[in-house]
Amino acid sequence: MEIRNKLSDDWNGIKEIIPYGFGWEASRCIDKLIKDFSIPFIIDNDPLKKGTDYKGIPILPWDAVKDSINCRKIVVTTRYRQYYKIAKSLEAEGYAYGTDFCNIKEFIPEWYWKNKKECCLYTVDMTVSAKCNFKCKNCNMFMPYYKTNVRYSLEDLKANIDQFFKIVDYVCYIGFIGGEPLLFTQLEELIEYVKLNYLDRVGNFTIHTNGSIVPSKQLTNAIKKYNITVAISDYGVQSPCRDKMLDTIAYLQGQGVYTDVRSSLEWRDVGFPESPCDFNDEELRKHMKSCSADWRGINDGKFYYCNIAWSAEKAGLVMLEPDDYLVMEELAKDVSKGKESLLKLSEGYFDKGYMSFCRKCGGCGMDNTKLVVPGVQL
Repeated sequence: MEIRNKLSDDWNGIKEIIPYGFGWEASRCIDKLIKDFSIPFIIDNDPLKKGTDYKGIPILPWDAVKDSINCRKIVVTTRYRQYYKIAKSLEAEGYAYGTDFCNIKEFIPEWYWKNKKECCLYTVDMTVSAKCNFKCKNCNMFMPYYKTNVRYSLEDLKANIDQFFKIVDYVCYIGFIGGEPLLFTQLEELIEYVKLNYLDRVGNFTIHTNGSIVPSKQLTNAIKKYNITVAISDYGVQSPCRDKMLDTIAYLQGQGVYTDVRSSLEWRDVGFPESPCDFNDEELRKHMKSCSADWRGINDGKFYYCNIAWSAEKAGLVMLEPDDYLVMEELAKDVSKGKESLLKLSEGYFDKGYMSFCRKCGGCGMDNTKLVVPGVQL
């Protein structure tokens, strides 16, 4: 496999980089970067961070360091919206994308494969509970439409994680999702298992919740112990449990837990399952490229490019095609080739240029202009 050359050849073999951004996104990957590269300083324009440091590495604003960049490569470690602002400002200064700077999400898989033959992913999600206490009309995991109850045991999820790490060397971020993940009563034990066995191979965990369930004291302790982020979706006034969500936020913040409250979520109507799309082959290739959502999934011993597609099949609504996913047990029979195949799928390489579910799904890209109010209940 040849990873798409997003980076110029002179990125190969580099020993030194400069991270740009030191917020939540950077927390997922900074320790991995420190381990493998020399980092003279970290750029961040937040006045509150000026003059501070992380593990002895100074954090400085752009204006203070721009004359010291020289030929060093810049890896932008921020979220999408902030990344585009930073990219625009760097280009205005004469820096070129792919030559002088890149996004961390592009850097991790390409650089580590080309330089170390390591299978490193930026992000992957795992569904720990296919149950949800909400019935969101436009749920992009289709939870209200499941035809049968789907439950996972702790042993199921442990086995899933073990199979994943037979192939993957490092992942910056694992998201525990649902349904509602806090309905899985052994989440604390799962976190402890992953940390005990794969401590140096995961950068950060995030639990994605609707905020309607206050974590137990034991789970809260595990969240604090391992510096886990709790991402809470705030659907606004239409949320069926907004008071409980506010209580959850207050409780977690009072316990010193980092909460990522997402109150500006933009939902797109994917159409499926009530009004499925029907793209032709030429439209599909453009459609998948436009979507390009970061929703890799590990479920049921398989690796999926799109976790939404997995859930549509798990709900009993579609049948995926064999090349839409990879069976991790099969990949482990030849680990070197397995790493290659997994990276290929993770980067969106499909022989026909799209996965089968794309034909029915409106996607989350800019070509889908059907915006809907988040969290409206059936």
